[in-house]
Parts: sequence; structure tokens; C-alpha cells
Amino acid sequence: MKRNSYHVTSRFSHCSVFFSAITVLIELTSPIFAGTITIYQDNFSGSAGQSLTGRAPQVDHGASPTWTKTFSSGHNDTGKGKPEGRANFHPFWKANGTITGSYDINGYGALEVAGLNFRPVPGHIYTLTARMFPRAYIAGNNSRDGFVAMGFISGNTKSGIPPFFKGYGPWMFSQFSGFQKHPTYMVQGFFGPGATHNWTFSPKVLGETAEIVLNTTKAHWVAKEYYNGVQKGVWVYGGNNGTNNPTGITQVAIGVNGTSAKITSFKLTDLTDPPLSNLVLPKVARPYPTFQPKMPPPARHLYVANISKLSANQQRLLVTLQGIVNRTQPRIYLVWGPDDIFWLKQMEKQGATGKPIEIKKPLSLVKIFRHSIHGAVIPNPKVFDSPDVAVDVATLDNLVVATPQLARQLHLPIKVDLRGKFKNDVAALRYLRTKLAPHMNPYLFLCLDPKILGDGAADQIIAARGITFWVTGRNAQSEPGADMAGEKRQLEKLFAATPLGGVVRGFWWHGVGIGLGEGGGVKLGSQFGKVTVVSDDVHNFSVFSGVRMKSLKQQFAPPPKLNRSKFYISITISDGDNLDTWQDFFRRWFNSPYHGKFALGWGMGPTLIDVAPTLAQWYYQHAGPKDEFLADVSGLGYIRPTEWATRLRNPNAAFRYFYRWTWRYMQRMDMKTLRPMQAWGRKKLDVPTIAKIAAALPQVRFMMPDYGYAGEKGYHRITYQLPSGQVVFRSGTNWTRNEAREIPYLAQQIRNHLGKKHPRFMNVFICNWFMGPHRLYRLLKTLGPDYVDVTPSQLDVLYREAHSRN
Repeated sequence: MKRNSYHVTSRFSHCSVFFSAITVLIELTSPIFAGTITIYQDNFSGSAGQSLTGRAPQVDHGASPTWTKTFSSGHNDTGKGKPEGRANFHPFWKANGTITGSYDINGYGALEVAGLNFRPVPGHIYTLTARMFPRAYIAGNNSRDGFVAMGFISGNTKSGIPPFFKGYGPWMFSQFSGFQKHPTYMVQGFFGPGATHNWTFSPKVLGETAEIVLNTTKAHWVAKEYYNGVQKGVWVYGGNNGTNNPTGITQVAIGVNGTSAKITSFKLTDLTDPPLSNLVLPKVARPYPTFQPKMPPPARHLYVANISKLSANQQRLLVTLQGIVNRTQPRIYLVWGPDDIFWLKQMEKQGATGKPIEIKKPLSLVKIFRHSIHGAVIPNPKVFDSPDVAVDVATLDNLVVATPQLARQLHLPIKVDLRGKFKNDVAALRYLRTKLAPHMNPYLFLCLDPKILGDGAADQIIAARGITFWVTGRNAQSEPGADMAGEKRQLEKLFAATPLGGVVRGFWWHGVGIGLGEGGGVKLGSQFGKVTVVSDDVHNFSVFSGVRMKSLKQQFAPPPKLNRSKFYISITISDGDNLDTWQDFFRRWFNSPYHGKFALGWGMGPTLIDVAPTLAQWYYQHAGPKDEFLADVSGLGYIRPTEWATRLRNPNAAFRYFYRWTWRYMQRMDMKTLRPMQAWGRKKLDVPTIAKIAAALPQVRFMMPDYGYAGEKGYHRITYQLPSGQVVFRSGTNWTRNEAREIPYLAQQIRNHLGKKHPRFMNVFICNWFMGPHRLYRLLKTLGPDYVDVTPSQLDVLYREAHSRN
């Protein structure tokens, strides 16, 4: 359950190398049409000393292809009698998108081609874009002419006929003509079959975006060619030329003829709405080695401003400024309350920063860092989701989100004005999905009610170029432009076009029925292989995440001597995957005089070591031998295991993927166990799923599932050992919100489930929002001396000892 300030609300939340400085997370070539799915993309980031052949593109949509050298002409060279296609005459394309010193001949026979497998499917619209430079243009050598090409081809070569000329699909080339008295640049477009020359264009410079749009949605396929956004040619297969559809296409490719050349970007997209089930998600390299993004190390002296008394619009502006500025180096730290001051001082004590620079007038930060931003973006007040989209625009264009009045007050030019831009939320989210998201970090999302964009959760998402969105709920349909079903559909399409293992920060809930809600949101994210990490009320993570910390170590005390006349219980505290709790809530527990008087297992989101290692270190340093941290929930982050990747073609592989990451972080956090849970659905976490998780984590000796008692009848269905030898300690307790009844209610559950036989062992689940250390102390006193409190690891050791045949 989630609290507002320190008061419990009605929302139940379950809940929920190493580092390199990140200056640019993902660079995408700006397409003329933004694709729904990126099938292939390559910006040729390798070196001139590496062959392109055998390398995978930077982005692929599940096909796992590599560039292949598909063709060299079978023509003889000029009088030497050797085939021009032999490798000793033709160098391959290089991994940096260049080709140099190719065997030059008269005519077009010496075409060097590198291709990626692709067969167009009827009913789709594909776009192929590239930026191409012939040799003379890039090297200033006008002694010979030649061209560099891109297009759709057949990979099945026929001796003597270069593949671009076979006419299976449309293609374009850029050329420098050096034989003329006045050398010229030329762009030409061709269509198949027959590769008849269709159009010629002479630009002033080369290297603008060339694009081919292949539309297979009609009976006759249509190919359109664009240069720098301007349509230059169109061809209707079976229409204006009477030929058949270009069904011979087997590859998309780049080629060069008779000279050196360079290509700086190459991208194939599918504009057709993606399927929403049986999906193969795109394979995109994670832009950082960690699961969540890291910022560069923070500046020694941070600019610190207290913004607690500013308006919501002013806070939102400064949070967007903080994200943009802190992208290159964390320099701005904002204060909402005493907890922010506390953690600022802890960061200084831990040696990550020095004495801060206090800013008396918070809005003066805009003037101090004016060089970091280009101006302002104005949301549309008539569309509820528009502020979230404004944050996305700000993220991409280095802007701050402002009202017109604030922009005038701070002398900021309005660079993007969204007023009147969108008809409703669906249009706003469609714009985000198709126009903005293809240029953003596909592994990072922020789900946040537009009303709280100034509360602090957005700064690291902006810094890491993440995608911000919101979907209104059933009780928010009176908001301007709201359309819950349509918004959810746009989000499904976005998730279908982004890779496995993306992180959804913020939260799906902001009041009953205001958003998709915890159950609906976590379920939806899980189905598409996205991990929820609750963090809707965190501050300054763009600063904290710059701190480096490879791992942390716990204090594991040996268990007490087994007494077979006792009951052993391990009290485990909920909601530590909610990163908000570590910034404020649990610090009160650690400062309680009852802390350390009895054993506790603390659920903690293990990626806290990525985003706020300062916090993680403080808790580990202040934990004693009676404290133990476990991975919460259901491992690396908040998912519903039975729903995980159910929209994907291979959910089992995705399941293993999630728990490989989970084990990696459990090792970094020195965690011995985890709390898997199903969360807010009628179906509880079932026994086969628990066994499946255990099989995916063979290194884990025991697990502590459930967010409260799952209804299993009998002690041996709550505490048991799997055939693998792994022990399962399911929750033996539930909770009630009636504080007067809470302690006797819990005590009775414990007694009932353990029964009267000794020794027995139980996971005593405690919902953190309704309890506190002093009340847990009372619970143990109520149970009496026959019930011994131990840590999770001690519970496992004692259970094994009690059941050992020796």
C-alpha cells in the first residue's frame, strides 16, 4: 500500500564494470516518417579496421541478422580476365560505414553490396532511410566518378547482374560526377522490375536523408522515393507499368560502385501498427551496462535550492531544468523537505560530494544554466496528457516545461508550443509513440500523473532520455481529452515496439481509478516484458545515480542453536521495492529505539544500488546482525510472474532473462532470497509458478513468496521443500487495517498455521503501512517465548538442520 506524506491512503501497493558516464544514451537518425517498429537500424559505430560483414546492426526486431556481403559482379575486368567479384579485388564494407580502395573499372559491374535479410509482407508500409556520401564528396577527390546506393534487393545473385539493377525493388543512389568540366552531385531513383531509370535530381550538397516508402497494403504495391523530405518519384507495381509486385525482395542493402564511399545511417521501419500478441520484441543494445541508468559522477559542489514554497508549475520547470543540466554532469540538487537535506548531507559524508552552493532564489538556476537549455515548451491545457508529452519534447530538445507567463518572466523563447496541437489524449500519446519515442531511450519509461510532474520523479528520466506518459483511469474520464481505452491502446503499441526488460518508473496509481491502477498497470507492463519500479515520489535521482558503487555486503549472523521445542518465525517487511520508502519511510523505522531488538527481513528493490546508492549504503551501514535485506518484488522489480511476457512469442526465454538479471543484482546486494508475488489479481501465486521461479534461480537456496497469506491450507503447503532442495517459506500471515485488532489477529494466524508440533518454521509477512517497530515488539511479546524470531537466512539454516537425516 502506498502512503501520501506519512498518512496511509486507500491505495494498496503490493507493492512493489560497471559504470560509464552517459552523455548520449541512444542516437537515432531523424526519419521523415517515424516508424512504429524499427526493424533494422545501424549508425555504423565500428572502426575502419573492422569488416561490416558478420556484424549485427545496432537495432534489429528479433531476426538476429548480421551484415553479409551479398554480391560482387561476375563481369570481367578491363582486359585482365578475372571476375571482378573476387575478394582479392574487392574490399568489404567496413564497420564504420566506409569502403575504400575498391577495384575500379569502367561501367557499373564492380558493385560492392552488404545486405540484411528482409522479405516484405503484404499489408504493411515500410520505410528505408539512409544518408549516403560518394568518395569525392567525402575526400575531395574528383578524379573519378561513382555512386553509393541503398534499397531493396534480391540476395539471390545472377552472375553478371548487380543486385540493385535486377529490379526486384526500389533503390536510390547518390553520385559524384568527376569527369565533367564542372563536377556535379546527383541523386537518382530507380524502381523495379527492370530497374528503369525514373528520376534524377541535382542537390547542392549530398548527405541529406534519402528515403524509400514501400506500401504493400493494396493489391498493387506502391513505392515512393523522397530526398530531404521531398517526394521525387512514385511507382505503382502492376499499375502504371503493368508489372507484378516486387516479390523477389529478400534483403535491404547498401552498395558502392567503382569508388570509395561512406554511409552514416541506415534504418528500416514498419509503419504498420504492431501486433499485440505473439510478439517478437526488437533487440536493441541496452545503452548502459546496468539495469537502470547511471549518470556521470556528480560535481564536487552542487547547486542546492529549496523549492518547497514554489508553485507546481515553477517546480515542474526546475525539475526539467535539473534533468537537462544533470545529463552531462549532476550539478543541481533540489529540496522539497527535510529528507532531501538529510540525504544531501549523507552524500557529503560518504565522500561523493563536497560543500554545496546554496541558491537563495531557486528560479535563478535558469539564468545560471541558461547555456544548457534552448528555451521552453508550453503544454496544452486542454489535453490532460499534454504535460507528459511536453516533458518528452523537453527531453529531446533540451527545453524546460513552462507556462507562457513563466517563459516571459524568465526571458525564455518558446521553441515548441503544444497549445492546439492535440485533439485529445489519444492524439497526444500517438504523437509521443510515433514521432518522439523512436528518438528516445526504449529501456526507460516514466508513468506519472501530469499533475505531479513537479514532485521530483522526472529528473533522472529526463537526464536518461526516458519516455514519459500517463494513462487516465475510469474515475478520471472527466479530464479534458481523456479516453482510457484509446490511451491504453497507444501504450500497448508503444510497449510492443520496445525491447524486453524496459523499466517503468513512477507508478500506475495516483488515487483510486485515477490511472490504470496497480493491478492493471503492473499486469500490462508484465505482459509486454516491462518491469515496474515504484518511484513516483522520489527526488534527485539524477544526482544520486551518479554515485558509483559496485556492491554492498550484509552482516549475516549465525543462527541460534536449534531447539526442537520452539517455533521459528522470520518477520519480513513489505514494500521495499517502492524506492520512495527508502528516501523517507523506513529511516523512521531504523531510528526507532526498537530497531535491532528483534530480527527483521527487509524487502528492498535491488536496483536501488543503481539509482540511489547513497541511500542503499546508509541502510546497509546502519543494519545490524538482526537485519537482512531480500529482493522485493518479484526479484529485480515488480512484475506479475504468471503474466510475465504472455504477449510474447517466447515467454519462457523472457522469464529466464528476468531472473538472470535478478541474480546479478542479488549478488551485488548480497541478497540470499527474494519475495515473488502475484499482486492485485484474484489469482494468487500458484505452486507451479513458485517452482518455475526456483528453477530459474538454482543459486537461491530458499524463497519467501506472497504479499500476504495466499490461502494455502495446512502448514506443509505454506512451508515446504522442492524436489530441487530449495525451501519455500510462503507467507503465513495477512493483515487488517483495524489497528486495534492487528496484533491479536496476526498472533492468531501464526498460531493457527504453525499448529502444535515442534519445531516448525514460518515466514511472517508484515504490511509496512499498518505497523511499526514498537508494534512488532508487542507482537512478539504476545506470542511468548516459544516463538523465536530469526532472520530469513537463519530460518533456512534451522529448517534444513531440523529436516536433516543426519
